[in-house]
Amino acid sequence: MEHEELKKPTTPVQAHCLKIASILCFVVSFMVVIWANSPAEIKGLNGLFTENNIFAWHPVLMVLGMVVCYSQAILAYRAFPLGKPTNKLLHLIFQSLAIILVLAGIWAVVKFHNDKLIANLYSTHSWLGLATLILFFQNYILGFITFWLPFATPPQRRSYLPSHVYLGVITYFFAVLAVETGIAEKNAWLGCGYQITEPDLNPISHYWDIPYGCQISNWMAILILVLALTTGIAVMNLRIGQKPASTEAEALLKHML
Repeated sequence: MEHEELKKPTTPVQAHCLKIASILCFVVSFMVVIWANSPAEIKGLNGLFTENNIFAWHPVLMVLGMVVCYSQAILAYRAFPLGKPTNKLLHLIFQSLAIILVLAGIWAVVKFHNDKLIANLYSTHSWLGLATLILFFQNYILGFITFWLPFATPPQRRSYLPSHVYLGVITYFFAVLAVETGIAEKNAWLGCGYQITEPDLNPISHYWDIPYGCQISNWMAILILVLALTTGIAVMNLRIGQKPASTEAEALLKHML
């Protein structure tokens, strides 16, 4: 298989995390759509195609873009043993798709807020989201210029690569944090609680009193966190018991011997 020797080594734990992360991408995608389509009576977002309810598209598009596509872009080099050039292209495709989804998601929430005369940048979630977008777009633009256009020389690309990777990882966890705070904020707006008539000394017994839509959003938030952790573990460059190769050529030679 072309350039299979350049595939990064993966420990058994990383292999399991890779599978879990890939599965969670589908699960989280399904859950956010279910949450968006759940009726308001059970604290859902009242439907993606309900009139004057364009906000429901915001969490769907942002989760698909900044969590699912971003995770797949990070995992591309390990998840798909198709060779470095193909995996590099898949990385670009997932990141580009994330940008399209994110822009649509931002348009949806800004339009909804402006139509309802709601402020746009007043919460921790909105501030984190703005910071995440700034980091994401500048890293995407610089990465595209450096690695896809013919202006940068090979030494310049090698020099910039660590910064691109580190900033990408930081941005990814910023994105997850922004999504988590967004879910928490929306749950607060929806009133995700239950009535009690005495001190709540056994909250587990009231689980089924939590509205169904809130159950979905809470579990989705937890699974997004697990997805981020498994994605991070899956792509760690673990060199336990190994002497790191100084160059890609040395790594290739070592594999061939």
